[in-house]
Amino acid sequence: MSERGKALLFYPSMLLLIALLVAGYSGNHFSFSFGFGVDFLFGSIAVLIVVSLYGIWWGTIASLIAGVYTITLWQHPYALIIFTCETLFIAWRLRRGNQNLLLIDMIFWLLIGMPLVWFFYGNILQVGTITTLIILVKQPVNGIFNALVASLILTYKPLYRWANCSSGRATVFFEQILLNLLVAFVLFPALTLMVVNNRVAMKHEQNQLIAALETSSQNLAVDLLRWHQSGLAALRQLAQTSSQTSIVVSGQTQQSMELAIKSLPLFQRIYIINAKLEAIATASRQEETSSDRLNFSQLTIPREPKIFVIPDRNNNSKTTKPKILQTLPIILNNRWLGNIIAELNIDFIQQLLQTNNYSLPLRSTLLDEDRLVIATTHKELNEQQILNRYKNGEINYIKSKNSKNKVYHWLPLMEGKPLIARWKESFYGKISPLMKKYL
Repeated sequence: MSERGKALLFYPSMLLLIALLVAGYSGNHFSFSFGFGVDFLFGSIAVLIVVSLYGIWWGTIASLIAGVYTITLWQHPYALIIFTCETLFIAWRLRRGNQNLLLIDMIFWLLIGMPLVWFFYGNILQVGTITTLIILVKQPVNGIFNALVASLILTYKPLYRWANCSSGRATVFFEQILLNLLVAFVLFPALTLMVVNNRVAMKHEQNQLIAALETSSQNLAVDLLRWHQSGLAALRQLAQTSSQTSIVVSGQTQQSMELAIKSLPLFQRIYIINAKLEAIATASRQEETSSDRLNFSQLTIPREPKIFVIPDRNNNSKTTKPKILQTLPIILNNRWLGNIIAELNIDFIQQLLQTNNYSLPLRSTLLDEDRLVIATTHKELNEQQILNRYKNGEINYIKSKNSKNKVYHWLPLMEGKPLIARWKESFYGKISPLMKKYL
């Protein structure tokens, strides 16, 4: 590199420009989150300083460099377009002799910026009226705040000397100073109060939501376990009766099985199998079809009380359901004679999940140990699919002093949608393991 090139590179004007370009990108990268997907950006502070000191061309480059990050942040290019239009409008007005940066920026957002926000977010992205209105307020406030900060920084006269600007451009009129101070006295306290109140309100709402979610999920778990315990007691009685008769099925045994089916909606079918894994007695809630029958010789039947799930491998239809089996061994004099096996009624479990007498509406899903969906009230989920929330969303676990189990916030991945629209479709969830000692 020539001596002249080195001198140009380390010239104060070039160093200041490079610093401002980096600050513009960094100001957008290190944004401030108000919550609910609303981010406050600071990159245009540096961009407006570049426009004022270096003119339209460097100002446009600075705007593009700073605005590129918004594509990553909000998953669309429309914020970049709006911010670039802001830069071009301000540069044009400055060249026309209007040096009141704050006033120019106010005019831009009123006449151009807000209509562009409505057009891009309301019509192209179609994020919804309420979301569009929130952005319609947030973007101008953000832009005016940044213009105010840039205007205050530009009152520091050495900047003009470092940027090789004429001394005349460093002149600040009394009207500009007065407007800057008036807006600062209103905007700074208002934003500070809004940030503080918003954080307090968000924390309160989140704590309330977590508490309600914990209570509701606990009630649901208690309901499921209560029905399961009732069914398990009936199966234990059947197992005891069968062991006393050495699993020779009598009329009384068959009658007891049918009575259990009628009185306990949790059961769909009950089987008694012998040591050869042959079904020697069956009671069913409805007439069996060939697809309902189980071939126990092909299954690994545990010789201990256990619940296990059999996915339907033969039918890929969305209407098919896995089978949940509760098994109890039949023991006589420490000798295994067979098993009582109950197929649980998934339709009844689905009704329990849909019960709406909890403290807030729930969308509930019952999974097995391998995260296979057994029953769910989520419309987008089907039985027999593996639940993987990470596949189409982001999960952030929430720390809570009162939370013994995992509470998380799920945020969907929506290509081309801003964060605030994704937040609108998000939900809070809680993972509640059903205790094995009850099973």
